[in-house]
Amino acid sequence: MDLDQLTGNELIQFLPHRGRNLLLDTVDRSETEKGAQAEINLKIEQPDPKGRDIFLEKAPNGDPIYSPFMFAEFLALGSIVLLTDMPPDSMAYFSSITNFKRTGSVSASSPLKGNTIRNKDRGPFRRFTGRILDSSNQEVAQTDIMAFAFSPDMKEEERDEKKVTEKPQVNDEQSINKEDFSWKPKEMVFADAIANVSSDGTSGTTIYTYPDDHPFVEGHFPGNPIMMGITQWIGCADAMTCLASQLIQSNHSTVSGQSTFEATANIEVIKQDGAVACDVKALTLKFTQQEGNAIPRADLIATKRVGFRDMVRPHDTLYFQVTNFKIVS
Repeated sequence: MDLDQLTGNELIQFLPHRGRNLLLDTVDRSETEKGAQAEINLKIEQPDPKGRDIFLEKAPNGDPIYSPFMFAEFLALGSIVLLTDMPPDSMAYFSSITNFKRTGSVSASSPLKGNTIRNKDRGPFRRFTGRILDSSNQEVAQTDIMAFAFSPDMKEEERDEKKVTEKPQVNDEQSINKEDFSWKPKEMVFADAIANVSSDGTSGTTIYTYPDDHPFVEGHFPGNPIMMGITQWIGCADAMTCLASQLIQSNHSTVSGQSTFEATANIEVIKQDGAVACDVKALTLKFTQQEGNAIPRADLIATKRVGFRDMVRPHDTLYFQVTNFKIVS
């Protein structure tokens, strides 16, 4: 078994991420009978000199924990360093997160640990399986990740197909107070307003414009700012949370008398030109009502699939269209 370790400048050679977006400290790569794999580590300080503490949130007891949404980004970066066979002029764009399941949290007082394994390629797609571990090396999350290997000479039919749909209808916009998402930094709230909610509470839409001064613009990526894929996933959770809040405030029969409940939904993220930037299947969240707060706390439980279809850049306006919102417990 061959083993090498990457840190600091060695990681920068593999990754275009910089500053607060460089969510790796060390990577130990090895070749095994199962294929290439990496053991990855990250420690976010409080405060963090690189500003990476933006990826921390408060647990229900108030203690800081790593955001479960950033688990997938952490594992994705740990997967990129396994792509040692990519041609020099090629790029790997992460195209999907599938079968994400979370069973626990990781305290920010401990390093975040994980491992990724490269699975068999499927055409231009590179496939990986990743696990997140706590300080006791117990698994707290797992997911499958797929990257699309893009090269300039690739034929048009080989490239990922774009999807275009109708832009959602906007009724009277209801502004969102991001301070109500009290368990996380307001910069990690990817919703500006509620555009519409159906009368039966099973669908709704939120709106968000990605600003050019967002903290992630500088490091993702320098000179070529693109909205992080996981922030679109977070925006889908924020849209579901706004819908749950509407149900709570109206004392809807599906949530009446429940201080906590789980819900699942499908979400499409649609750009102002109708292009679908991202689609999410079976996003499951646990909601806990907060005393004196209109917005319930939302904790990520699972997601069947997050598919990334089109890039989002600063000034792009996104419509997070939630459908099939259903209480499951």
